[in-house]
Amino acid sequence: SIFSSPSKKLLQYIPTPGPDGYFSTSASSQRLYDNKVSGRMDANTRFGMLSAYYLWDDYTLNNPYPTASVPGFNAQGTGRTQVINLGATKTIGNTAVNELRYQFVRVKDSMNKPDGGKGVTLSSLGFATGGNTGIVALAPQFEGVPEVDFNNFAIGVPSRVLGLVENTHQWIDNFSKVVGTHTLKFGGSYRYTQMGEYLSNVMNGQFQFFGTETGNDFADFLVGAPTYYVQGQAPPSLGRSRYGGAYAQDSW
Repeated sequence: SIFSSPSKKLLQYIPTPGPDGYFSTSASSQRLYDNKVSGRMDANTRFGMLSAYYLWDDYTLNNPYPTASVPGFNAQGTGRTQVINLGATKTIGNTAVNELRYQFVRVKDSMNKPDGGKGVTLSSLGFATGGNTGIVALAPQFEGVPEVDFNNFAIGVPSRVLGLVENTHQWIDNFSKVVGTHTLKFGGSYRYTQMGEYLSNVMNGQFQFFGTETGNDFADFLVGAPTYYVQGQAPPSLGRSRYGGAYAQDSW
């Protein structure tokens, strides 16, 4: 009778341990699909050797244990990487060469998108919802079993869905010239990176039971006495970075 209403309804998601006191299974597979295509083209022109390279890489990942350490709470991940490399190599007379290059890399990932553990509401699990004291599902499309962390395992849908977009531009130029017994080289590069992180933070709430009430984490769970409860919104993180470098070299 002293068990909390949510703990009684969440017990069904905790598998029974084996004879050694631990639970393990190989029934859940991690599936990764990765498709790549690339191409390169070179041409000799009056402007020098021109080259172009492009890479396209898409992947999808079905992760059975993104946060939880027990089956039933898998999550999906998707990503795309694109690379463009443009180059121009020009011979100047018989003693000098200039190499100019532009590179662009774009990475777009979505990680920990809940799949398993959805389809149940927080209220059906015995939690107070709405109002000023209840849990509000911050992303209703992912409402489900909240993340519950114990000392040695965890259950629940991933509490944080992460989106990442990164664009990197780089310009490189190298100039080489032979003067007598010297080979002179000069060059530089400039890189500009844009990165955005978009975090759906603790959508259904996150409960952590470490045994601070009774001395046992599972007993704390049964009586509904979490050590911590976390929920909140996370604003996007938009970062920018710039790098520039130059060099000079004389080989004699």
